[in-house]
Amino acid sequence: MLRLVIVAGLASVAFGQLGSIEANRAAKGAEGALSAANASRAVELARTATTVDAGRAVYWNDLGRSLELVPDLAGARSAYRQATSRSPYTPAFWWNLGRMEQEFAKQNEPGAREAAYETMRRAIAADPQNPDTFDRFARIQFALGDYTGAVDSEQQAIALFPTIAPYYSVASEAARQLRDTDAAIDFLRRGIVATDSNDLRIALARRLIEATRLPEARVVLRDALAKEPTNAVALDLQKQIGAQ
Repeated sequence: MLRLVIVAGLASVAFGQLGSIEANRAAKGAEGALSAANASRAVELARTATTVDAGRAVYWNDLGRSLELVPDLAGARSAYRQATSRSPYTPAFWWNLGRMEQEFAKQNEPGAREAAYETMRRAIAADPQNPDTFDRFARIQFALGDYTGAVDSEQQAIALFPTIAPYYSVASEAARQLRDTDAAIDFLRRGIVATDSNDLRIALARRLIEATRLPEARVVLRDALAKEPTNAVALDLQKQIGAQ
């Protein structure tokens, strides 16, 4: 009897190992299909992985990514919910779920906006020092017309990692949507100091031109062209306002 129990136990372990191998093989195949933008194949393989080994959060995340390509956004949202329930301390899984909730909020689905916000708060709770989470939250807020929230979230991102130019771009555009020209310009100036980004210089020149502050815009464009003499956008803006 003891021998029978041992044999049965070993067979169970072996079956579990074979299942894990099959799930891992399917997951790798799904990744390859995703890279090749083969949505139907990616979904098929990702579903296999989650069926064989339903406990692995990353397999559910891969299924969500695959379903987005189909596109089956409702299915992707469900898959991402499974991923976050299995690994609530992985911010990237919350980011993906947040994007899906945003899509349904844009379609005015009841509760989706609140779900998107709560999802990103969970991402922040998972890793409060991750600036990308605040940036992604800001982009969701911006897409949903919450420009004040977007400014606040990007300020958090900037405080944590001040050398990422897009953080300043989003904050500036959100301030612009609030018709706060001074704040929009200030974010770009701060970003240039922190990152030396020509993209931010071009954006700053545009904001200054909009505000009819042409002498300041000319200075900014000269700085941009000093760094990148063939920048077509800077040259075009300089031509529009006249170089003096």
